[in-house]
Amino acid sequence: KPPPPPHFNIMTVHRFQPRDSLSYVQERALETFSLSYADQSIITGYVGKDIVQIGQYYALTRFGCALDCNDPHFNGVDGI
Repeated sequence: KPPPPPHFNIMTVHRFQPRDSLSYVQERALETFSLSYADQSIITGYVGKDIVQIGQYYALTRFGCALDCNDPHFNGVDGI
């Protein structure tokens, strides 16, 4: 029998800190999102906008800032 998955704890993961970014913009009066998947996992949070750099390329893009997730397998995935 495999061991149980680790417990997801939003307080112990490395998170994006909007206040540390000089280019972060909060989307429309705290626009939120909630994503649910077939396996019953749910991620909720808010939408932000910032400049993302990959090598020499830069882009202003929208992204979700996760605040809560009920599945520990998402811990550390794409900044969650």
